[in-house]
Amino acid sequence: MILIKQAGAALGRVVVLLLLPFAALAGDEINDVRLHSLYFNDAAMVQRTVAEAGFGFYDHDGAVKSVSSLELRALGPIAEHLELGGEVSMREYKYAKQTKDHDTQEGGISDIRLVGRYHQPLTRRFTHLTFGVELTLPTGDEDLDQGKINVGGFTAVRGDLDPGLVGLASVGLHLVDIDDNHQISLHSGAGLIYTLKEKIHLSGEFLFKTEEEYAVITTAADFKLADSHLGVSNSGRLRTALSFGVADGAPDVALYVGYGHTF
Repeated sequence: MILIKQAGAALGRVVVLLLLPFAALAGDEINDVRLHSLYFNDAAMVQRTVAEAGFGFYDHDGAVKSVSSLELRALGPIAEHLELGGEVSMREYKYAKQTKDHDTQEGGISDIRLVGRYHQPLTRRFTHLTFGVELTLPTGDEDLDQGKINVGGFTAVRGDLDPGLVGLASVGLHLVDIDDNHQISLHSGAGLIYTLKEKIHLSGEFLFKTEEEYAVITTAADFKLADSHLGVSNSGRLRTALSFGVADGAPDVALYVGYGHTF
C-alpha cells in the first residue's frame, strides 16, 4: 500500500514536467480526440458541445463479480475559455453471493459527476493548459457504494510531441468519501494519442488514485465517422476502450464501446 502511494505521488510530480517542454513545440493537431479515463481531465479545448453514450462492462474479483453500465457524458463551452461537463450512468451489479445488504443482482443510477474547466490563454507556441474543478452529487444508492459527495481540482497540459502524436498529463487533489470518511486523494495520469490514419486514432493512458487504491492502464481507439458510414454525419465518433486494473480498487478488466457526437 505504501509503495503504491509513493509511486502515485511520484507520477503526479513528474508527468506534467515531462510533457511541458514538448507542449511548446506546436499546436495540437487532434484537439477533438480524447482519452478514455482522462476524458474530462484533459486540456483539449471544446469548440462545440460534445455528447457521448456508451456501454461499459467491468469485471471484478471480489464481492462484486461484475458491473454493466449505460454511460452518458457531455461537455461544452459556456463562455470564453470556460467549459462545463458532466456524466452519469445506469449500473447493474452482480455479486458473488447474496447477503442481507443485497441480492446477487441489483441496479441503479450512479452519482452525477460535474466538471468545470478553464483554459488559460497562453502564447501561440504553447498548446493547451487547463484548470478544472469537480463535484460529485449523491444521486446514487448508498447500498451500491454511491450516494457520496466528492470535490476536487486538477490541472492538465496537452501538446504535440511529434507529427501525429499528442501527449497529455493531468494531476489533481480530491476530497473523496471512503467508508464515510473524507480523505485527500492524489489523482494523476498521462497518455498518448497516435494518428494511425486520417480518421483513426489509437491511444494509451495510465490513471492512478491514491486513497481509492485505483490504477488502470487503458488502450483505446477513436474512429471518426464519414457521411458514407451508416448515414451518420462526420461529427460522429465511435470510441472503444480496453482497460486493465493494476490495483485492488480497480476492475480487473473493463471494456467500453460508445458513440460521441459534436453539435
